[in-house]
Amino acid sequence: MIKSMIKKKNCPICKKKTNFFFEKKKEPIDYFPKPKKIILKFKNLRLNLCRNCDHIFQSTKPSQKTIDQFYSNNNQYGLKTNNYFINLREDKKIERIINVLKMHSLKDKKIIDIGGYNGYFLKKIKVKKKLKFLLDPDKVCLKNNFLYKENITNSYLDKNFSNKYESFFDIVVSRHVIEHVLDPNKFVNNLNKILKQDSILIVETPSIEKILEYSKTREICHQHINYFSKKSLKILFKNFFIIKSYIDSSGDHTFIMKKNFNKQIKNFNKNKPITKENKYFKCFLNNINLIKNYFQNFLFKNKSEKTWLYGASTSIYDLFIVYKINYNKIEGILDTDRKKKNLIFNLPKKLKIYHYDDLKNIRNDNIIVISNSFKQIKKYLKLKNHRGKIINFYSKFK
Repeated sequence: MIKSMIKKKNCPICKKKTNFFFEKKKEPIDYFPKPKKIILKFKNLRLNLCRNCDHIFQSTKPSQKTIDQFYSNNNQYGLKTNNYFINLREDKKIERIINVLKMHSLKDKKIIDIGGYNGYFLKKIKVKKKLKFLLDPDKVCLKNNFLYKENITNSYLDKNFSNKYESFFDIVVSRHVIEHVLDPNKFVNNLNKILKQDSILIVETPSIEKILEYSKTREICHQHINYFSKKSLKILFKNFFIIKSYIDSSGDHTFIMKKNFNKQIKNFNKNKPITKENKYFKCFLNNINLIKNYFQNFLFKNKSEKTWLYGASTSIYDLFIVYKINYNKIEGILDTDRKKKNLIFNLPKKLKIYHYDDLKNIRNDNIIVISNSFKQIKKYLKLKNHRGKIINFYSKFK
């Protein structure tokens, strides 16, 4: 019934007709956890799928006002605390990107990190301070002390910024930004405008292939407007020459490209045949049911044992809304970041956040990891001599 009611929309990337793909009901609009209890706002999130380029996007996009609220200080509170495992993962990803950049020389190159938040990437890269620039809509970007204040801009990548810095940068880095923008084509045009001739562009975004393969519903949220496949990225960046592209260990596409190789660029839009259905589209929905059945059975079989969740983030809601896990069968939430201890989730049952070391008699309990850093968390728990079951929530179940 829903499918027939939803009006078909054209793909924002290849302009072909699309179909309804998936609906996430009662998805929270805000980021969590929060420092205090607030009135919880939910909204259904509907996705459309383009079978021509495998692109997925929100069929009803949020307003600019809603997007502005996403990046206000209150909404991102849960993201601002330090996370040891995230930093470990980020360091490996950044190191891989920097190694590629070194092949093209970093000497005297002006570099900007678009959506760089607190400037973590720029802090890692060895370039003169005066050559580092940061752009981000969140005011947290103004608080770092390792960049010149005049090189920090608290705004979006828009027409005003691209006009001001036209043909200015040698290297532009945009990691986990493009999935948040309303119009990817305008965004790419602005990227193109601020780049010099023969300059380097680095784009990182969640891979829809991996989201579908592992049913990573945590990536499906109101803040993510577009979900890119390798095909849709190639179409979007058709005027760039791809130096290197890969999917990293976190399941993100990384494209390292060079500007102005137009003669070598193939027009991906022209006469592009409709591709066969990606095998992961069917796998996605099937895997959601498998995950749901697995954990409902797991909690039933282990009802005499305590079960904890590891990872205090908005993903918590997926377990209860998408996968129908019973709140009462969860003891509480664990997190490595002690700053999250006093934060809260708006849930029917008050689930408190704890640090593992602060709890006694927990080593034989079961832990379900809902973080993207499963390997690091499992290693950490083993070092703590944890003897209970440690399960990755976002696994492929058979």
